[in-house]
Amino acid sequence: MSSRLLVTLLGIPAVYFFLTAGDFWRFAFILAATWIAQFELHKMFSDPSAPLPYMEFTLATIILGASSKWAERGLAFSAGLSIIMLGSLIVLTGFNGTGLKRFSLGLMNLLYIPFSLSFFLMLGHLRGGEVVFAVLLAVWALDSGAYFVGRAFRGPFIAPKISPSKTISGSIGGFLATLLSVLCLSKTNFFPFSLATTLGLGISIGIFGQISDLFESVLKREAGIKDSSSLLGAHGGMLDRIDSLIFVAPISYFFLSC
Repeated sequence: MSSRLLVTLLGIPAVYFFLTAGDFWRFAFILAATWIAQFELHKMFSDPSAPLPYMEFTLATIILGASSKWAERGLAFSAGLSIIMLGSLIVLTGFNGTGLKRFSLGLMNLLYIPFSLSFFLMLGHLRGGEVVFAVLLAVWALDSGAYFVGRAFRGPFIAPKISPSKTISGSIGGFLATLLSVLCLSKTNFFPFSLATTLGLGISIGIFGQISDLFESVLKREAGIKDSSSLLGAHGGMLDRIDSLIFVAPISYFFLSC
């Protein structure tokens, strides 16, 4: 419990600093988190002897950099380039019976993590790092609300085969906590948007944040592991920390870029 609290107390101010210190620091922070999450995902589904996914690391840097510099145009080009480069790698490697698996895992690695998180970079460049941090606060409210309400009320599980600890009561509590947090943030300089935008975003985060969390649980179940890594101690790995954010990033950009 003490290590979990320590990571939280140190992590939140650090996240706020990196997200609000400017485009360079925001890019460096999200890139570092992306590389670590990519490594964890690679280890989950690759053979222990498989080399590190240097191609995915490189393409992730290109995706994040291009989206940060040229927004949607850069993201579209870099995503297409990633498909081309991964396909070229398979051809240059030669036929060994693992081409489809290598290409599929590589493409998932890129679309699931850097492609999704690039929307936070575009949102930060467009609206400022404070808005990105506000979205993260809403997701943290979702996780906290689901945890505490679920522990207090228990009841039926929402997806027992995927995540046996998550309950319907926790899901409802997390959704309401998200909506409340977004409404509160709309009254501050962190999140000065219209009521329609605020409600749409809050409802979407409350739904897709939980789906995003459960999707990572599916991946861990299929990989036969509890946490993506032990990097953050009781908090698990980097992918465990950003799992609820991954599906939320494109949704938040949709609502807040207009």
